[in-house]
Amino acid sequence: MRHATLTFLAAALLQLSLVNACFPHYKKELRYLSFYLGVRPVEKGDFATNEEAYTRYIQNPNELNCNFTEECAWKNVDSDGLLDSSDFYLFEKYDKKTFPIQVRPGNPNLPQGRHFVLAGNTTNTPQSAVLLSAPIACQKPNGQLAFEYWLYNNAKVEVVLVKRRSHRRTLQVITRPNVNCHFLRSQNDFCVVDIPEMTEPFQIGIRAFNIRDSSVGGFVMISNIRYVAEICRHSMMTYLFGGKTLASVHEIESPTSATEFSCSENFEKCRWFNGAQAVVSPWRIGRNLTKWETMITSKVRPSGNFLYQFVDAMSRRPYGILESAYVPCTTTETSITFKYWLMRGSQAQICTVSLENVPFSCAYLSDTEAPGPITIDVDPEVNEPFKFTVELIEFDHSRGGIIVIDDIVYSGLLCTETTTQAPTTIDPYQISEIFRLQPFPDQNVNVQARELDCSFDKDFCTQWINDDGKLEFGLVPGKDVFDLPFDLDETVGVIVFDKADTAQIKSRPIPCAYGGTISVLYYTSGAGSLDICAKGHCHGSVASHGVLDLNVTSYEPFEIEMNAASKDRAIVVIRDVTTNGKFCALETPTEMSCKSITCNFKRGELCKYTSPLYESSDIGFEVGKDKSLTAVISAGSKRAILFSPEFEVSETVQLHLKISHNTFGSLVYFCGDDNVDQLDNCQLLLGPKVENYQEDTVIVEIDTDVRQFSLVAYHDKFLQFGDAKFTVSAIQVVYPNGTQIC
Repeated sequence: MRHATLTFLAAALLQLSLVNACFPHYKKELRYLSFYLGVRPVEKGDFATNEEAYTRYIQNPNELNCNFTEECAWKNVDSDGLLDSSDFYLFEKYDKKTFPIQVRPGNPNLPQGRHFVLAGNTTNTPQSAVLLSAPIACQKPNGQLAFEYWLYNNAKVEVVLVKRRSHRRTLQVITRPNVNCHFLRSQNDFCVVDIPEMTEPFQIGIRAFNIRDSSVGGFVMISNIRYVAEICRHSMMTYLFGGKTLASVHEIESPTSATEFSCSENFEKCRWFNGAQAVVSPWRIGRNLTKWETMITSKVRPSGNFLYQFVDAMSRRPYGILESAYVPCTTTETSITFKYWLMRGSQAQICTVSLENVPFSCAYLSDTEAPGPITIDVDPEVNEPFKFTVELIEFDHSRGGIIVIDDIVYSGLLCTETTTQAPTTIDPYQISEIFRLQPFPDQNVNVQARELDCSFDKDFCTQWINDDGKLEFGLVPGKDVFDLPFDLDETVGVIVFDKADTAQIKSRPIPCAYGGTISVLYYTSGAGSLDICAKGHCHGSVASHGVLDLNVTSYEPFEIEMNAASKDRAIVVIRDVTTNGKFCALETPTEMSCKSITCNFKRGELCKYTSPLYESSDIGFEVGKDKSLTAVISAGSKRAILFSPEFEVSETVQLHLKISHNTFGSLVYFCGDDNVDQLDNCQLLLGPKVENYQEDTVIVEIDTDVRQFSLVAYHDKFLQFGDAKFTVSAIQVVYPNGTQIC
């Protein structure tokens, strides 16, 4: 009799949304439900949701506590046919009937007046329903979610941590915490789930699933939800790239030089600020690029310090606006050039704005044209003060928006500036002002470049390495200021010597060249010179300006060097580099590192790896008869170390290690540096258990900040378990998707 009763119950649940249709058979199903279980729908099955809680992040974990007697920060989600295809409905217990034994493991003797939500179904196709919490900015450390639950006929319950996809109607699962809540648990059981630490915004979903069976149906009931955790009140994504908040606009002295508006590194001293209204989502000075590729699709990155803004999906206007100081007036053509990056789906604008905050003109910035650089021109003569503003105006409201600005270069003169007379001698400080010199970006900015060809007017030629930092970039001044054989306002590379000195710019390694010619367009002052060299052959400048050519053929990797020198104060200017003939494509730092790190030890050697002995208990890895590295730790020894060569990767890669150990208690650690004495800071790869005696392929991610790694084989349990043998048969580097690099 109970079995038949539950069949009627499930059928009734399937149609709860139609209760008000007044069809007699729906009322009949609900009468059975009422008669056998003593429950009935409340408020037409709709439970009260605090919609305001979904427009912000919860400020206290207690906001998620819910017994469904009043408004809760939980709601049904729009069905997506994947996670969710049905809904929960509100019921109450109105008499003292005991739930049948087929409905468990929750309390079978609910008090009268208890409210709960229920999801059920009687189709052959499995259905599911998600009860979704209000957003949580972040959680640290672990938290705990608990609720009462009842299951019938193979229905199941799980907890998912989710975030909104770009399409607002769908959810993306971040992780599924371990849930041990099932039908066979002891009576009166609570479902208690540990929620892991979360550093990004998320929502909790209580998901009923596997609800099916056309004969007797199935359902899940939920009540008395409790959430205990230490949460953030706002998103930590605001600090995505680290750094500190940019200063706010305040009363300062008027700028005296146009160069004060240029900035590429020391943004704290530049004439750029957070606007007065930057209460929400202020601009920050960033440097940490660890999460760059998870947020920005471009592989080209800013170098050093940069400006950025993250606008959270929950943020409300007005957002922070990046503003320059007021430009008092101009007497020449003026422009501003900068690089920018946007999260996909974001759009920004840069405007010139009057003292009354009335825009003169605006230009849109889209992610399709990033990273630039982009140049914005201003009218030749402006007789009233104006400022530049940069504002994020649109973004994907399921994810938030990001804008990054770097390498700001302002060209032109203020009306208050006097034109500098053309110098007859080289004064380094005067040259710096004339050319508006800025530090050169880090060479990693353009690591994907495959050619040696570059123009400083189009990019920063960062496939050429500027290790000594003496190369800077600037704008060609007017011929009345400094007479150069280049066009006004062209961007050029400049080396300024304040004494007899040298500077070097070199290429990344070039795999080969066949009848190639490299040409450099240059200028040198009287005491300066420029040579271009490759494979021991050089060609030096004989005139103050012109094109410097060098022919080269090589069947093996080589580098090209540009060597600047001076006998006294001097200036060397480089405009561009071009090639003719056949030069093999440049390799990225990641590709070069792959060749350095990858090794299968088949040639009977350690490749570029080393196995040092630091302590008396250390032993070295050796190449065994099977052409793999072997270390046998026995009495008197504890450790064997394998050091990688130094390397540099320009993107996250995976390290595939084929390693094994054969003795209980033995351990293999991976250290992301050469500090092998602090194993607590290293990652345990194998041990202490020996799951099998076969070789394992262990995968480790290598981030861009790792320059060397070490494998440490450790065994201090010889007296208990005897010798321990460790083998390393291959080390390979691949992209995260498994694609081969080299």
